[in-house]
Amino acid sequence: MANIARRTMVMLIGALALWVAVPAAASASPAKWLLSGAPITGSTPVAWSGKIKLSDNEYTGVIECADKAEGSVGASGTGEVTSFTTSECVGVKNCSASGATITPVNLPWDSELTASEGALHDKLVSSGKGTPGFKMECKILGIKVKDECFGTIATTTTNASEGVTATFNTSEKLSCAKGNDSGFLEGSQKITAKGGTLAAKASPPEWLKGGVPVGEESQLILWEKGHLGLYVTSSFGELGVRCETNGEGTVKAGGVGTITEFKLTKCEDGAGSECRGAYSIEAKHLPWKTELAFGEKEAVHESFAADGAGTPGFTLKCEPTRFEHDVVSGECLGVPQAYLTNVTEPLHGVLAEIEGTASECKGEAKGGGSYHESHQTYVTISGGNLSVS
Repeated sequence: MANIARRTMVMLIGALALWVAVPAAASASPAKWLLSGAPITGSTPVAWSGKIKLSDNEYTGVIECADKAEGSVGASGTGEVTSFTTSECVGVKNCSASGATITPVNLPWDSELTASEGALHDKLVSSGKGTPGFKMECKILGIKVKDECFGTIATTTTNASEGVTATFNTSEKLSCAKGNDSGFLEGSQKITAKGGTLAAKASPPEWLKGGVPVGEESQLILWEKGHLGLYVTSSFGELGVRCETNGEGTVKAGGVGTITEFKLTKCEDGAGSECRGAYSIEAKHLPWKTELAFGEKEAVHESFAADGAGTPGFTLKCEPTRFEHDVVSGECLGVPQAYLTNVTEPLHGVLAEIEGTASECKGEAKGGGSYHESHQTYVTISGGNLSVS
């Protein structure tokens, strides 16, 4: 069955205000600045210092300078660089050793701290004055040569005892006047803040109620007006059942929660299955724990785990087409992660799609099982607004 491989569970969180979407294939997840271990919530002055090496190997050469910069960092990984000065510049390749310069262009620059593929990155981007860049000037064979290189200036950050070390990513190419995508930066910077030790940290995803992270006290939610389709591969063929669902659960700070009740009613034959009657699906081993995390491609996922009663899963029962009056069942354990995206259509809420297969199936489901034709609507019991960030 072609559609068995694509299992989908849709969870639309109702009664929401307009939220910014969490992209289905987000390239980076949020990160935050810390000062002596506490999240920075207001503008905090920072200083940069180190060495910068600008290369335009295709046309000009390579120049290396010491540098110092000033700026600030704030809440949600934001920041800016307001000044950037260089000194002690020398020509390294092609350029004569003396008389070389590097000058910043289009200051001030904004900075964006993000987490991606297990690493933290601080990127310098336009603040509206123009793309960040540098002018370079040196003598080659006694002739003065100039060039300008622009682009997003990306660094990879690590925490150190005195602050944050930001290393330029040489894979990020700069567009230069004398040759497109021929420039790049090398070197590292030490970023420090007054009044404490600066650090960077990835921000875990959270449940929001009314746009504000939920607190330590559990918030009760209802699961309403949903459907769940479970398909298993058996000796009788592909058996599929689809049921209406509703249930209850909780969410709280840290992106964690529970599913305490999950009822499946008004069951019917799944599209293209070999079932003819006696349809049912039953949730197994409730309650379940839930937790938000940044998974593949840094998108927000919700995982389902045991909460003391056993591995989450479902049991399917139906009467196979070729065996009248013989009801068979298959149990599949291990519900894959739900892939979350905030949406505004058809309702304001969170779209959650499950992809993959159950980790363990038994009974008549020895050939494996999958979920699709599935969706679920969440609402808070108090009618409040719920989203993920």
